[in-house]
Order: sequence, then structure tokens, then C-alpha cells
Amino acid sequence: MNLTTRLVLALTAVSLALTAVHVVADSGAVALTKADPSCGDPTTHPSDAGADRYFDCKNGTVTDDLTGLTWLQKPGCLTSKPLAGAPGVNPSGAKLDWDRATIEAHNLSHGVCDLQDNSRPGDWRMPTKDEWEQMIDTSCTGPALSDETGDKCASESTTHVFDFSEFCGGGDNQDYYWSATTDTSGGSNTDAFTIELFDGSVHTDPKTFVNCLWPVRISQGPGGEAP
Repeated sequence: MNLTTRLVLALTAVSLALTAVHVVADSGAVALTKADPSCGDPTTHPSDAGADRYFDCKNGTVTDDLTGLTWLQKPGCLTSKPLAGAPGVNPSGAKLDWDRATIEAHNLSHGVCDLQDNSRPGDWRMPTKDEWEQMIDTSCTGPALSDETGDKCASESTTHVFDFSEFCGGGDNQDYYWSATTDTSGGSNTDAFTIELFDGSVHTDPKTFVNCLWPVRISQGPGGEAP
């Protein structure tokens, strides 16, 4: 085997290894990943200069400055009503089982749910259990989220950047949202962790159940655009 052939094989092996790592990360099997919250830079969005935690990226997304994660601004968009003109994205608007929710999260992209972030299919995914627990504020209810400053509950404040005009399911935020994390405590992979958005409590549901979906992104580039 000559040197050129060996170099090609080595590069191919590295490429396959990197691909495998990417798949694992998308599946939610890794720990919380710190992302670049550049879209929340107060110099980019002066109106958010007083915010300490959540920043409106002005493109249909919100960055959590505590974790660096970027969330869809409309939490219930993908599981609240039919999305006309959005091929490949939950056409019924109904709640989804875990497998389908995984697919729909990956299908989310620019132009859907008022996104203007230049994202492409594959940029979005379901949040992991760890990421949910970083997001949730269990001292708050209905929903269990703080306002943009992180000092008050969203339900008690007028300064909140998420748009809850489209609720999933019953419309009261007492619904369960999927995480990407499988519960293997019982020795199988048939269940996944869920979060009840009303109070932030963690539960486990069979993956065949139907629940809400709130996608998240690991990273965003300057100005809130996809890297």
C-alpha cells in the first residue's frame, strides 16, 4: 500500500469518526454544550441591554445567556396547529411521539415558525434532559421559566421574550415536552425523559406516547445567523 493510499484511508477514518461524534451530539447523549450567544450581545440589540439572561435575537429565536443555547421563540409552534406552506414539518400540528418529534426537530429551518435565522434542516434538535433542567426555573409556575432578566417569573413579568401565543395541546402550558434523553434505568431504551412546562417537573414516558416539542440549537453565529 503506497503512501497516498494510506493517507486517503486515514483521512476517511477521521471523517467517519467526526460524523459519529456529530450524530451522538444530535441524539442528546452528551452533556450540556456551551454555545456562542453572540446574537444576545447588547451592542447588537440595544433594546435588550438590560437583560441578564434571555436575549431576543430578532429572528424568531431566543438565546439563553446562562447556557448559550438558542431556543425557538414560539415554544408551541410545531405542535399547536397545522403549519401551512411548511413541507416536511409536522403537517397536522398535533403532538408527536418521540421518534417523530426527533425528525420534526431536525426538519425545522429558516422560514418555518417565523424563523429568519438562515438555519437549515439539521441545525435544530430536541433538547437533552440536562439542557431542560438548565432552562427550567422550578421556583416559577405556568410556565416554569424566568423572565428575560432572570429575576422574576415569566408569568409575573412583562419582560419576557418567548411568544406563548401558540400553546401546545390544551393551551395552558401544563403539557409535557420531550427531551432527547433516553431513560435507560430500566435496562431498555423504550422510554424518554419529559418536562412538564407548567412546574418544571421531570417525568418519563414511553417513546410511543405523544407530547409537545420545543426545539433548540447548540450554536449560532454573529447576528443570529446560522454558522
